[in-house]
Amino acid sequence: MRGKKNIVFLISGVVFLVLQSPKWLFPPAAWLAPVFLLMLSQNNSWWKGSLLIWLAAFVSGIAAQHNVMPFPVPVLVMVVLVGSVLYVLPYLAYKLLSGKKKGYWKTLIFPASFMVVEYYHFNGSSGVWQSISGTQHGFLPLIQSASVVGIWGVVFFIYWFASTTVFVFENRKEDPEKAVRAGVIFLVLFAVVLLFGIFRLSRPGHPVRTVKVAAITVDNSTLYETIYRCVTGDNILFSATVSPNDPELAEVNKAMIGFLMDPDNPGYAAVKTEMIRIQDMAFDKSRMAAHNGSRIILWSEGLGLTMSDDKEVLIKKGQQFAKENNVYLLLAYAAFFGGVPKPGEAIYENRVITIGPDGEIMNVFDKNVPVPNVERSAPGDGTIPVIYTKYANISPSICYDADFPRLVTQTGNGKTEILLIPASDWIDISPYHSHITRFRAVENGISVVKSVRNGLSVAYDPYGRIVGESDFFDGNAETLMVDLPVKKTDTLYPVWGDLFARIWILFFLSIVLLHIKDYVKGRIRKKRNQK
Repeated sequence: MRGKKNIVFLISGVVFLVLQSPKWLFPPAAWLAPVFLLMLSQNNSWWKGSLLIWLAAFVSGIAAQHNVMPFPVPVLVMVVLVGSVLYVLPYLAYKLLSGKKKGYWKTLIFPASFMVVEYYHFNGSSGVWQSISGTQHGFLPLIQSASVVGIWGVVFFIYWFASTTVFVFENRKEDPEKAVRAGVIFLVLFAVVLLFGIFRLSRPGHPVRTVKVAAITVDNSTLYETIYRCVTGDNILFSATVSPNDPELAEVNKAMIGFLMDPDNPGYAAVKTEMIRIQDMAFDKSRMAAHNGSRIILWSEGLGLTMSDDKEVLIKKGQQFAKENNVYLLLAYAAFFGGVPKPGEAIYENRVITIGPDGEIMNVFDKNVPVPNVERSAPGDGTIPVIYTKYANISPSICYDADFPRLVTQTGNGKTEILLIPASDWIDISPYHSHITRFRAVENGISVVKSVRNGLSVAYDPYGRIVGESDFFDGNAETLMVDLPVKKTDTLYPVWGDLFARIWILFFLSIVLLHIKDYVKGRIRKKRNQK
């Protein structure tokens, strides 16, 4: 009987872990996977349960993260291997620390232990990318809790639901009253959080002024085809739907290195011509957006692809455009340095320049957090500036930066009203990567616009509600225009930060210390009895 249960729990755990991933996001799966895996743990000895959960996490991780994590397969396997070990630890902790405890309070050990694991990722190079909270981005009443405690409220309730469900299941026959009481406590507290969210979303507000914002992107696949043709003499079909591990991308990257080593080679003249053509397309789309009333125009990450020696020409075009069209232009560009790339050295700058309606440069912003082992640009200084315009106080940030809530709280603690994010994704992480950014809107009480090449361009109000969206893969929609609310809402998360998570981490560490203390006392007592 135990063997059959193990098979059911294991298969269910694997299936739901896969379904909760960015590629097949099914939000209920995030609640169900830990339930079945915790039952698997409780149904076995600590070592066997841990081994089975590790197996489930590893198998599901390879299936779910292929082409989501931008790593070659051998590197992906190692990353998932380590991640699977970390994923097992909360199950092992609950098994060892709650075994002899009878009270319902022991269910808190499980979510508290996951706080430790998520906090570790949160403060690492992945930010919130691996957080379970992202799976619930569309559950608007629940994610309003982020305005108070950040992502941690969502994390806590998902894992507390699992331990509560298992507790109810284990006590349903021997002590049904205790089981019912446990279920009621969880449901009442969960209902309080949801009611807070519903109240926050339904509050009548004063008339809010708006500003029309445009997010611009262009399919630049033809540039990479041109680079490949110039460097190799052969043709390649390179589409916007390419994934990080596709062979076409590897071939194009090799050709790109060849071009960068000798960018002034007369044989590569067509590459610079194509760069200028794509820039002009971006300006044409921006001009149309300005004609249709957009006052703030945001380019997608690296949309202005250029060489470092030519970037001033691009910037001057941007200044002239902003002045002629009386707009604020956030010109995002990637300027390659050229020459022989050295290991670990930046090969391009990833910037967004804010230009005012008078044609003057108001701010120069470098991406603060380049994707580790993928992007070779020098990081910024860690600040997110506030730029005062006649329409709103705006702040720029670039793509991966928005996956680091603590970094973005600068906007909540400052005077920012709109966060503008140039970004570049790929098909396997879209639209997930755009949607998890709505947490930054709720956490800081600001509107957010994300302009995404090869992904979903989207705009959120300060409550995380979608104001408008445009999918790059849906009919090649490359322009998003929205009337964006300009009204900052009060939130506590930028003030309190991750206090909620730290409290539960301290709770978990206290339980561990008490367990060690009881263990040592027991060993001493046993030795005395033996004497």
